[in-house]
Amino acid sequence: MEVHFLDVGNTKYGDCILITHDGKSILVDGGHPGDSPIILRQLKKILKKNPPYVIDLLIVTHCHSDHIGCLPALIKMGDIEPQYALLADPEYGFAEQGFSMEDRATHLADSPRATFFSLLAEEDHTDMNNEELELFIEDVAKLSDKYREMYESLPNVSFFRGVDKMDGSIENKFADFGLKIIGPTHEHLIICKNLLEQSADAAISEDSPMFSDELDRSKMMEAYRSIVGKIKEDAFVAGLEDRPGPGAAKNNQSIVFSVGDNTKGAKTLLAGDMQLAKAEVSGLNTDMDSLIESIFQLIPFDVVKLSHHTSYNGISEALFSRWIENQTTLFIHTGGKNDATHPDTKVLQFLKKQNRKINFLRTDRNGLISIIPKAGGQLEVLPAKGRPNDFTPNIPDDTITEQVQPANKISEAPPGGSIGSSALTTVSEKNGGPATNEISASDSFVEVKAKIPHSSTRVTITIDIDPEKKKSEKAVVDYPPLPPATSDRFNKLLFVTSSKGLAKNIGESEAGNVINLIKDNFRAPLVDLPYPTTIQEAVVLVQQRIRDCKGIVLVGGYDIVPSEPLDVLTPKQRKNIELEGYKIKDSDNFIVWSDDCYADLDNDSLPEYPISRIPDGKDAALIFNSLNASLSNPESKFGIRNVARPFAKQVFDSIPGFSKDFKVSETAISEHLDQEMAKGAVYLMLHGSDFDGTKFWGEEENGYLLEAINIEKIPKNTAGSVIFTGSCWGH
Repeated sequence: MEVHFLDVGNTKYGDCILITHDGKSILVDGGHPGDSPIILRQLKKILKKNPPYVIDLLIVTHCHSDHIGCLPALIKMGDIEPQYALLADPEYGFAEQGFSMEDRATHLADSPRATFFSLLAEEDHTDMNNEELELFIEDVAKLSDKYREMYESLPNVSFFRGVDKMDGSIENKFADFGLKIIGPTHEHLIICKNLLEQSADAAISEDSPMFSDELDRSKMMEAYRSIVGKIKEDAFVAGLEDRPGPGAAKNNQSIVFSVGDNTKGAKTLLAGDMQLAKAEVSGLNTDMDSLIESIFQLIPFDVVKLSHHTSYNGISEALFSRWIENQTTLFIHTGGKNDATHPDTKVLQFLKKQNRKINFLRTDRNGLISIIPKAGGQLEVLPAKGRPNDFTPNIPDDTITEQVQPANKISEAPPGGSIGSSALTTVSEKNGGPATNEISASDSFVEVKAKIPHSSTRVTITIDIDPEKKKSEKAVVDYPPLPPATSDRFNKLLFVTSSKGLAKNIGESEAGNVINLIKDNFRAPLVDLPYPTTIQEAVVLVQQRIRDCKGIVLVGGYDIVPSEPLDVLTPKQRKNIELEGYKIKDSDNFIVWSDDCYADLDNDSLPEYPISRIPDGKDAALIFNSLNASLSNPESKFGIRNVARPFAKQVFDSIPGFSKDFKVSETAISEHLDQEMAKGAVYLMLHGSDFDGTKFWGEEENGYLLEAINIEKIPKNTAGSVIFTGSCWGH
């Protein structure tokens, strides 16, 4: 049985866990509402196939936005297909609205008052800027409706109303996972439900016009910041670090369960956001004590996910000491990076005191964390990046300052066994050698390359050049002179290529000249990839070196430095399009190729650094001319867009340079263009072709294509020009 703690990106809070065993799977929670891309990417990596993914059991621990997350969207689009579901009961989880789910669907679907009540029951999001907060409010406004639509679409749904109300059928059906529902009890849930029903009326006046059904978004943000600020101030005066109340009531409804045992893999405790250390709900302490004792009756655990994103109210030093005394030494924190209060700084301090006895990993620093059983009862812990036992607190917007280290795996003692400092072995994931804290610029990648398992990438570009012609031309190529050595222009750019791949395409001596040009004349850091290599292996090697740089330059085609194929369609959309016969109309079958993954450090599908590629074209002169191009400072700019892309005007306006107008392809056609116009900063947003790279097309309102620009309209000498293009193919 494998347990995977998924990376939930930057947004604060969030849980998503996948458990797999003998071809079956359990998915626990769904991160944030906007996490579909990052979740799907990791599911593909773990399950090694494209969606849809059949999920044998879906568990939603409680009704907070950062746990329901993107599950409604993934299910609606057919990306995941749960066969069974154990869900937090919406009648309890959304009780703060004062209506049943059916009543809300009928009467309160768009009620600002209902939305505001729900906001108060969520975690604190007052530190968001207005744009982020407005989006969060929109998500919360639709959360209960989306949850209802989700569970109404699922087969075999069971609502959790307390461990004492369960008949054991779910546990029996998933006994091969060692599934054990631990709590909470029905009475425990009722106490929380009652607080949710009472909390909104206690916070705001029912007859206040400020909270009427005409409350708009801006006033709602203002009111939310004001009221939550007052609650937090009162909590601070009372000596509390977090705000108690409706949010705590929802946390404490979390389903607490375990999976695994000594024969099925790591025995893992998953408690959602249960506030085991401080319930902060009046009347719940006795029930919480009973739940904690029920948990410790099942010791030892090999893995404990620290509850409530490692908050002070989720884990205390006393509880932590009990775990260690009972042979638990692997602790996992889950949550997004931009969260200055989780993990809690005091919790990090007492975790750090035991750093010789424990392994602490965190999705905000280590990304995807996979726990894999090995022969002999050993466990292997594979973080996607970083080092174990990083006890540094988060800072707001720390995605730039975070120090990413090479990923390591951790070999552990057998499940249930004690892991002390002598039993723990940390090894390099790729070469099996001793781990180091950092990789210096002088480190050789030769040994790493020799040790990384690889296979040929399926991503290739074939350029149809007569090989005999290429051989004959190589001897007479007039290469430009090398520029003088400099440390100013390129020293903050990270170059990425493969010397072996380049040698195959342009010749060994030419490839050596390219490498020397980058290393000696540019004095720039260089990642020399194995050849061939996979996109996954290449990304790891590049991201190990990127932190001290300001951008990435890939040198070579896709066969040398692989690119990531991205399917722009969901499975449902693809099925509909293929049924409608459109597949043959799209030459790349709706797949696009992206280099962004090399500079995407937080797996949110957006690069944190600028990235560019110089293709080799199997022509050494092309690479040398590109690398030796003079600096550009265009005074003029030129652009054409097709009539169906009006958004391109905003892009064009942001490009520096002088231009009288931005041409539209419906009226601007190639035969009317002056050749000298396409100089300076050139921006094209047009249609391209997979079989003809000499021209681009626009279109008329009726969709009829017309030639907008061709190679004859490009000046023979465009030194200093920069081309920006959103055109497909041929650019």
